[in-house]
Amino acid sequence: MDWQVLRLASCFNERNPWNALVSEFPDLRVLVDDLCLADHETPARVEWQFERVLRQHVADWPSFSALQLLRTGHEKAA
Repeated sequence: MDWQVLRLASCFNERNPWNALVSEFPDLRVLVDDLCLADHETPARVEWQFERVLRQHVADWPSFSALQLLRTGHEKAA
């Protein structure tokens, strides 16, 4: 999950985050198409929703990741 969040965060730093996301995670295109058909939504709306959820995931992940605890434990041991 840490790797995934790093990749997502990298995509959000690009000039066109959505293009970076689908380049990194090509299955997002398929999901957008499927959701557009199922929910009768426009691609732009579904893409916006995906991007919003993924940005929130990136923002929230540090609260759940064990990396910070591992780093803190490593520093105490040194």
